Amino acid sequence: MGLISLVVLGGLAVLLSILGYELGGAVLLGGTALLYWVSARRRGRTPVWGLAAVLVLAYICFGHFMPVKETSRGLQSTMGMSSALYPQVRSGELAIYFGGGTITQEPGDGSVHYWGVLGGPSGAANMEGAEGELAQILLRQKVRPWWANRRRVNAWDLELSPKVSWSLEQRLAHCTGSLDLRGIPVETLRLTVLNSQVTIYVDRALDLHLTALGSQVNLIVPPDLALSPGGQRLQFLGSNNLAEFTAPGGSLRLHWEGFLSSLAVERQRGSDSPG
Repeated sequence: MGLISLVVLGGLAVLLSILGYELGGAVLLGGTALLYWVSARRRGRTPVWGLAAVLVLAYICFGHFMPVKETSRGLQSTMGMSSALYPQVRSGELAIYFGGGTITQEPGDGSVHYWGVLGGPSGAANMEGAEGELAQILLRQKVRPWWANRRRVNAWDLELSPKVSWSLEQRLAHCTGSLDLRGIPVETLRLTVLNSQVTIYVDRALDLHLTALGSQVNLIVPPDLALSPGGQRLQFLGSNNLAEFTAPGGSLRLHWEGFLSSLAVERQRGSDSPG
């Protein structure tokens, strides 16, 4: 291992720190020193790059289990779209880019198309409008979710109208999420998660596209809902139990791509009832 190797591994240590993996950089540097020692003992025959790659992948995979020290919550803002101002809206497209903290989503009472209480030091901005019967909403942070530092904790609480048919796209990173879609007519959900733990509740058939890296995803479905056998399933060093919930007449169309991630499907219990 030469100077270039040391610079590259030092850069990876900085990257881990930026991504919010507590102690990740320090451990990586310590691991680098250990690899140098082992390599010297074995006269350079140690596969140091392989060991370094395993170390980095381990932190990407299990980083969300690391202890997080909260240093700041920042300010809180509210935003939404009034059904009184947009009475013509019958369907909506909602895109959410969020990282570093907790996010919850649940059905509203229908008095507004959507309502959100958004807090966090990275700030939150929204863009919204309507074209005819279609509402188009974007909720995002000033800091891109992939680079959000988990030491600065955001907290977003969202409510969606059950009177609007929704198409959802969400990109979540370094967070814990609860997406309760029961009672909401969601047609499509495209969810990408990095280094997160997310639970999704559904009560009807929809197109569900899940892409996960270093994350744990729990999907809660009602007893009578089965998965379609035709969905795309790509997985690398992860786990899922999709076979137990797939049936020839399944109506929930699930497309799963998991990298160093797990997907667990469960049947809804009485304690999982909405509200």
